[in-house]
Amino acid sequence: RLGMMSILFVILLFGGFYLMRFL
Repeated sequence: RLGMMSILFVILLFGGFYLMRFL
């Protein structure tokens, strides 16, 4: 489903942002 993919992408993006902030 496209919705699920979108949610997964958002989670990944947020995760990367969080990691960037940590580093």
